[in-house]
Amino acid sequence: MSNIKLTASEGGFTPVPNFFIDSCMMQANGEYIKTYLFLLKSFYAGNTDLTVSGIADCLEQTDKDVIRALKYWEKNNVIRTEIDDEGLITCVDFSNRRENTTVASVRAASPELSRDSDEFRELVLSAERYFGRTLRATDVNILLNMVNGLNLSCELIDYLLCYAVEKDKKSMRYVEATGIAWLDEGITSPSDAKEYLKSNNDVVSCVMKSFGLQKRCPATQEMAFILKWRDDFGFNTDIIIEACNRTMAALSNPSFHYADKILSNWHDKGIKNFDDIKKLDDEFSSSLKPASSSKKKTDKPLTKFHNFEQRDIDFDDIERRIAENNTKKYGES
Repeated sequence: MSNIKLTASEGGFTPVPNFFIDSCMMQANGEYIKTYLFLLKSFYAGNTDLTVSGIADCLEQTDKDVIRALKYWEKNNVIRTEIDDEGLITCVDFSNRRENTTVASVRAASPELSRDSDEFRELVLSAERYFGRTLRATDVNILLNMVNGLNLSCELIDYLLCYAVEKDKKSMRYVEATGIAWLDEGITSPSDAKEYLKSNNDVVSCVMKSFGLQKRCPATQEMAFILKWRDDFGFNTDIIIEACNRTMAALSNPSFHYADKILSNWHDKGIKNFDDIKKLDDEFSSSLKPASSSKKKTDKPLTKFHNFEQRDIDFDDIERRIAENNTKKYGES
């Protein structure tokens, strides 16, 4: 085979440490690598005034994705972060990177399972039993990242696999996405997962039913909306379902974004119950009514014939008088 020649045009460059490529990159999730390289490039470009939300927007990730990546790299001694009193990340320090860092020293901070370990092999076999097929290489890589990247226990992943099959979601991507969502909720064990599913089953099933989506599980972003309405806004299930019903009435199609606009408005207005909603609806209806007029509207425009003061006239009395006069006149002749 011929050798590959590497060339490059003029332009800016970002130096990436060899230890990162040799010792860290191969084991890391692709999204984590993206975050690290973006930060590294920003550092060398002099763009040091960043926010977590700004990084997330540039990478088309969520704030939690960015924070999770930073925690991963800090755990593996690639960066060091500083946090303020409110728990917000204020600094990412690359200065503790060491060119002589070895694979062993990087992994020493957090023991990882290898592909050949008995525990990981058993997890792969368990997944194949649940899915009823042999796992693809990408599936195995996802499992390995869930263990070493997300730090999920094999017991929790096994429960996740069982949960996915019960939902008829035999996809490792679905398992990974659900695992990330659970991790964000602080779930670290099967017992945590059981309690979480029990507490969320009511509102989730009601929302999906209201939207006509009861035959499937909510996607990660959809679940995030539901938890936002329940936990962040503090709305009960009935209020949330009312917003879903109004969404369907307005659009005839399910839209979590539209329902979120309704519930966000109610939250901003301090809505707590249905009486508050009715009051807000009445205020809105009143604002749409035109100002009342003292003059009575007519169906037809006035003409010159109508432009005089109306009088009450008894036409029957006039006809009777004419008849009496005619009788007298012709009777005397």
